Amino acid sequence: MFQTIEQGSLVETNKGYFLIGSSIGKITVDDKIVFVISSKSPLAIAFIGKKQKDVLNFNGTEYVILSVN
Repeated sequence: MFQTIEQGSLVETNKGYFLIGSSIGKITVDDKIVFVISSKSPLAIAFIGKKQKDVLNFNGTEYVILSVN
């Protein structure tokens, strides 16, 4: 069973890493760019409840959920 995305989740997608929390923008962690987005943002709301291997289409962009931590 895969973990679902919720506030505080670090989400790896085919488009990069996203941390759902308080919006602080783009940060670099261990040479990886992570977009820290508000849990109230439209993209975060679209991510909430999704799981690894789910596919999400948002504003014409396809996001494949590769992992959730």
